[in-house]
Amino acid sequence: MSERIDVVSADTLDYEKFVRLQKIAFDQVLRQHQASFDHLNPDYYRWKYNNPEGPSRIAQVWNEDELVSANAMSPFDLASALGNQRIWISSESATLPKARGRGLLLKCLNALREDLGPNFIFCGFPNPNSKPRFSRFGWQEKALLRLWVAPRSLLLGQEKNEIILMRHFDGLMDECISQIVPASGPLLKRNAGYLNWRYTTHPIWRYEIFFYMKDHVVRGFCVLRQAAVKGYRLALIMELWGRDADAVSVLLSHGRFWAAQKGLFWTVLFDSNISTLEALRAGYFCVPPAFVPREFFLMGQALGQKEEKMWAMPWRLQSGDWDAF
Repeated sequence: MSERIDVVSADTLDYEKFVRLQKIAFDQVLRQHQASFDHLNPDYYRWKYNNPEGPSRIAQVWNEDELVSANAMSPFDLASALGNQRIWISSESATLPKARGRGLLLKCLNALREDLGPNFIFCGFPNPNSKPRFSRFGWQEKALLRLWVAPRSLLLGQEKNEIILMRHFDGLMDECISQIVPASGPLLKRNAGYLNWRYTTHPIWRYEIFFYMKDHVVRGFCVLRQAAVKGYRLALIMELWGRDADAVSVLLSHGRFWAAQKGLFWTVLFDSNISTLEALRAGYFCVPPAFVPREFFLMGQALGQKEEKMWAMPWRLQSGDWDAF
């Protein structure tokens, strides 16, 4: 079987053929986990592959006119006390069942790495089954996002008046996040432009945005949505950032209020290094890794002096960094 590999920009991607590949490749997994197929459509990928930082790059393996394997990478900025750094996050590793076992994923990854040039941070959130292949590619595990859950409680008291439902993000949030970054370590750059793209223009999911205001200042914010996992409906905290421990505690409690209002029993947050004390005070407990349905971890590789220094720092990651949510 003759194969050819190319790397294209999202601007020129054949979305119909790309979606066909995704549907066939992930059919069994999505059915097994009772997950939605709603995101497997051209409009979703046109949105996802054109974020405010620029178009994605997609490596493709063809057998004549049939797309048999692909892997995408999207540009994002990483914010830290050292400044901003461009990184590329891998996603949509897919191979047709009939073409598996031939190392096509590694061929796609190598094509993308060559496309990046000499200096880069290339990373992603592979599923556990793909972890050995990414390890052979040279990626190392960077961080594990722990699963925090809180059950519905009848003793939550009254919701704080300072929690405000917002339709979009604005400059007030930009000032807030600028105070959080130096203390939190590197994290995906969250400004109004990125967050509005991520949460107000998503073609499928609907999110609710809340600011915690105190003394006319945004002390923190959170983003929530309803989700269904294996038939169970729950409240998923996508983003939760506060200037201090008080703001984090207030927003964690608000997540439980919101879940109760929606008739949901569980409130869920994935976070790499939230304070255990803050989470416990708000009624959340950490699920031991052995009982987590699916490990959520970041792997990757960095080349270049500045890039390697940034990669070595402790990153802060949350649910919203994972594109599946």
